[in-house]
Amino acid sequence: MPTDAQLEPMPVERRRRPRWLAVVLIVVVLAAATLFGTFSYVKGAISPDGEPGQVLNVTIPKGSSTEDIGKQLEKAGVIKSSRIFSYWTKIQGKGPYLAGEFTLQKGLGYERVASLLSKSPARQFARLQVPEGLTIAQISERVGKLERPGGAKRLDGEVFKALATNGTVTSPLQPPGVKSLEGLVFPATYEVGKDDDERRVLQKMVDAMVGVAQSVQLDKRAGEQKLSPFQTLTVASMIEREAKVDDDRALVARVIYNRLDKKMRLQIDATVFYALPPGKTRLSNEDLKVKSPYNTYENVGLPPGPIAAPGRESIVAALEPAAGTFLYYVVIDKEGRHAFANTLAEHQANIKKAQAAGVL
Repeated sequence: MPTDAQLEPMPVERRRRPRWLAVVLIVVVLAAATLFGTFSYVKGAISPDGEPGQVLNVTIPKGSSTEDIGKQLEKAGVIKSSRIFSYWTKIQGKGPYLAGEFTLQKGLGYERVASLLSKSPARQFARLQVPEGLTIAQISERVGKLERPGGAKRLDGEVFKALATNGTVTSPLQPPGVKSLEGLVFPATYEVGKDDDERRVLQKMVDAMVGVAQSVQLDKRAGEQKLSPFQTLTVASMIEREAKVDDDRALVARVIYNRLDKKMRLQIDATVFYALPPGKTRLSNEDLKVKSPYNTYENVGLPPGPIAAPGRESIVAALEPAAGTFLYYVVIDKEGRHAFANTLAEHQANIKKAQAAGVL
């Protein structure tokens, strides 16, 4: 047995640190780094380093929420994050922000952005309302009466009308040989600035109709009724002028298509009104004989083109007519609803009901 002097010293075991402590340390470091990175990003978004960059004109539509404005500013490159801008606005109690066209810059700080958006913009807007069913002539009158902001001179309704009818401004929805934009401008409310001229206002309306046509797939779906897109808009314009309630639109469309299929004259009053001088409110028997390609009491088939600006609902109705064999309709109540009939006898009975109700 060896003596104590011969015993070799035993190695001392190092006490191991628990693994969980290492995990906690890693998590803490990562969290701190993330928090620091987030803080730096938010701080940089609110107060960017360096000088502001490119000058930008940004239009804020009326009715825009803070979130909408933030998204538009982010898209334009004025700010980094619309979400941070929305939170910052609420926390700082900024706003409300105004509508109009503002001159801003890329990389502006939020304080500067809020200050600029809270003051009257350099460019303000007048609202031009174009209801469904108006003709180019009627829209031109509204354009000429519009009071524009900043003391800007009124637009010339006659210039607008000429641009819309002489082929100067065109639409991809026009067939060859057609110069008028009748039925090819979309009825809506437009914001008109002090720098907008007649041509620019008209182009906005044309572009809006093209956008709606694309959204309802007019080019693709018009063929389902064996019509061109232009002819479909012609049908839609008649629906717009004839139907007074939404529920009737697809039914009026069905009557039109059924009559076209049977080679019957459409006999639509609105087309005769279009052929007559403005101001007429009732049609006489003599009016129904007016010599015009738009007189559907005298001519078989569709009129040469639209008779008014159709809204989206009427365009959809022209693409999606109701089912049925209806050939006639007449206003049946004071709300403007129609009664639809398959035969002339049924139609005459509906006319008597309308007369008894005092609507004819």
